[in-house]
Amino acid sequence: MSFSTLVVGVGYLGKRACAQGGHDVRGLTRADYDLDAGGKLPFDLPADYRVLYTVPPARESQGEHRLATRVLAAPCKEPDSRQAG
Repeated sequence: MSFSTLVVGVGYLGKRACAQGGHDVRGLTRADYDLDAGGKLPFDLPADYRVLYTVPPARESQGEHRLATRVLAAPCKEPDSRQAG
């Protein structure tokens, strides 16, 4: 499933709203992926996508590092050259 926007930190209603947005939006809940535990994302990231990050910083953290270390650092699929142009 390909998408252009990843919304991280949605709840149940947010995930439903993303699903109603069509195939361009993918919502990620804590049940889907625990940012504190890390590991592999439950789906592959497309080569080109936007992120809407709505997760508050962890209580013991002075800043938010999980976006960079967990989501943005995840490998992306290579663009399919057959679809280019």
